[in-house]
Amino acid sequence: MCQPLLGTKVAKKYFMKFFITCLTLLLTACGPPLPLNRFLSHSITQNIAKASENKWFRIIVLDVGQGDATLLISSEGEAALIDTGPPESGAKAVLGVLDDQNIETIKTIFISHAHEDHIGGLEAILKDEHAVNATVIDKNNAEVGKSLKLGTVSITIKAANGQIGNEKFPVEELDDENTLSLGLLIEYGQFRYFTDGDLPGGGGDPPYQTIDLETPLAPLVGNIDILLVPHHGSHTSSNETFLKTLQPEIGILSLGNENDFYHPHPSVVQRLKKNGVKIYATEQGSLKDETEIEIMNDHICIITDGKDYFVEPYHIDKCTP
Repeated sequence: MCQPLLGTKVAKKYFMKFFITCLTLLLTACGPPLPLNRFLSHSITQNIAKASENKWFRIIVLDVGQGDATLLISSEGEAALIDTGPPESGAKAVLGVLDDQNIETIKTIFISHAHEDHIGGLEAILKDEHAVNATVIDKNNAEVGKSLKLGTVSITIKAANGQIGNEKFPVEELDDENTLSLGLLIEYGQFRYFTDGDLPGGGGDPPYQTIDLETPLAPLVGNIDILLVPHHGSHTSSNETFLKTLQPEIGILSLGNENDFYHPHPSVVQRLKKNGVKIYATEQGSLKDETEIEIMNDHICIITDGKDYFVEPYHIDKCTP
């Protein structure tokens, strides 16, 4: 049976690809293939042609095991990287996909915070020819409120170094690197995607209770389409107010199998589901029930024309529009 992996906003082109594939299988199963134009209406053919002319923005959440690394590729072919994953698996995944996509240079590398599962691959990547001219933005030089351009994609820094909007929270005394995480709002047309490293939402039990930075951040972000679930689905993140304010349709989990951190935490999975969020994950993590989420065991590719979007495992089509 053919079953596409779709969000609720589906690009017409991808529905047509799915439809044509299924129709071709049905026709060829019973004999030699027949011309598809005998079965497709003129309007459907026009939709396919129109969709092929669209300018696509791609987000690839890389499967780096327990960690984060996300590649952004604008319709103009410019590339940016958000985090670099662990030392070996992160660099390997990033450089491999850059070669796959024929990306010669990375324009900007954002580092959400300085934990090894987010920054570990940076040294190796910076030594590679792809990153020779890359600008690195981290908690030390990020300007909250500033927007940067990646082609026609807008990347706005919503949080950095304990600052949310105009308010600076007293996070230094907490000695918690997660509180310093960058929050990035990525916009292309009507499409909105948000990622904020391991920023905490007030969860946890004493003596490991975290400060709530999600609640003051949420109204500065607003409604989004897709959320990279904070802190790999830790129970210290994704609080109720945050989810109700952002209202993501899809949540992406980047994590490793059988990790030592119980990511994703069952309470977070249930909170996401209660808020109507469809969940995709690079790996199963520590979940015992595989039916709770859509497990890709692969990089996760998001393709959008600025109005509709499509989610699929990377190696189905290597994120080709």
